[in-house]
Amino acid sequence: RVGKFIFLKIFLLVLVCSFLIFSKITKLGSKSGIIKDNPLLAFLTTQIITESLIYPLMTAQRRIHCQDQIAGMLPVRYSGIWHAMKLIRQEEGVRGLYRGYCAFLPAVRNFFVEKFE
Repeated sequence: RVGKFIFLKIFLLVLVCSFLIFSKITKLGSKSGIIKDNPLLAFLTTQIITESLIYPLMTAQRRIHCQDQIAGMLPVRYSGIWHAMKLIRQEEGVRGLYRGYCAFLPAVRNFFVEKFE
């Protein structure tokens, strides 16, 4: 079964990735002046890149949470998050790991734009 702190681990990974990517973008953007004048653009770019990197982990996590012995649920197939990612990639390809990403990205973008306006 999945460890009970997998959500916390993914959240911490997102925070670390966001910080590293944001610092790199602001450093590169300060040379061109584009991001220096618009910190919201730097933040949104950071979120898009981070979510693109983390989304396969979230897909595997959702599939693990949807499996159970109860009727109507998916049968138990995955023993952990890495096993789930490996099986999804083998059976469905990389597109399977990013299934639903096109619907997820605008929702994340809208959340942060509304929060900072």
